[in-house]
Amino acid sequence: MRGLLVGTESVLNSLIRWCTQDMFLHFEGFEPLPLAPAARAVATEALKAARLNNVLFAFVMAGQRILTAVSNRQFKLNALDLGMVVNMIMSSASLRTGESWTPVCLSRYNDKAFAYAYISFLEGSDVGVVFISMASDGEQFYAISQQAALVKKALQQPSCTDAIAEALANSPIDLRTTSIAGVGSREAWESQGVAAGSKIPRQSLIAPVPQGQTSLLEGVIHAAYYALGIQQYFSSAVAPSYRTRRRVKMLIRNYGRCRLLLRSAKASIVSLFLLFLLVLLLLLVLLLMIFVLLVLVIVVVVVAVVVEVVVVDVVVVDVVVVVVFVVVAPSFLRNVPAFQSRLSMMLVWGLWR
Repeated sequence: MRGLLVGTESVLNSLIRWCTQDMFLHFEGFEPLPLAPAARAVATEALKAARLNNVLFAFVMAGQRILTAVSNRQFKLNALDLGMVVNMIMSSASLRTGESWTPVCLSRYNDKAFAYAYISFLEGSDVGVVFISMASDGEQFYAISQQAALVKKALQQPSCTDAIAEALANSPIDLRTTSIAGVGSREAWESQGVAAGSKIPRQSLIAPVPQGQTSLLEGVIHAAYYALGIQQYFSSAVAPSYRTRRRVKMLIRNYGRCRLLLRSAKASIVSLFLLFLLVLLLLLVLLLMIFVLLVLVIVVVVVAVVVEVVVVDVVVVDVVVVVVFVVVAPSFLRNVPAFQSRLSMMLVWGLWR
């Protein structure tokens, strides 16, 4: 196994560090770069304008965060595949210099074939443009290269470049300083540890918290949020007292324990719900059986009563017939010899019944 993994040490080590010091593994999503909508729209429109055949998706990355991503309509972007590509790029310095064209495996898309990644970074920055293509020929590389140059030109606009640089400088977002953003008072910033005479931080990337509620965030060690529908998560900066390697690893492990507890609780709730449904079904079957038995009893009783009435009626009729034949028939038998044999047969039949 070691022979097969030769050359992948940097990629695996980077992935392990990422998973033990970040929320990537727990959320199975990707972290977007906190950026103003206007600046993000510039990058998004530039990617959409690059219409290329055999391209699965394209994205702009800033460090390990995603600035924007655009995918083919027939392809559903998976966050784990995207994370593997980002990790591979960030773990190799050679992929971040010049233009790179390298095979990548998108296991959630097709684990039996390779796609090809075009990678090109803006000079002197951590912002890169990546295209994932199904075709590996030279013509595809040059076609993507031309479109990537247009995307990088759009990203190098002063307004967009400044916004991205500010977002990178403020990421991950520190809730301790963000909570007083928008106050505009130097005294407020100095009370939070900003040195007197230093430059006041610019407007926060998220909505400011009212001044009266800033104390609510003072005890927060770390905050995270995951949007399942879009496979994106937010992870704040760790509180200063916990910004050591050991404490960060402990914090991430505690998140893992919480996740395990939530999964166990969910499984228990599902088991109880299934048990409740089973008991309810058994009760319904029992009630149905009781209902069927009651119906059968009623039918049997009704049939018995009807049969008894019919038997009584038949017996009464037979008695009347016998009486008629015994009392009235002799006079007719003496006077009408022709009917003697028939009446005798009727009498015998009536008595037999």
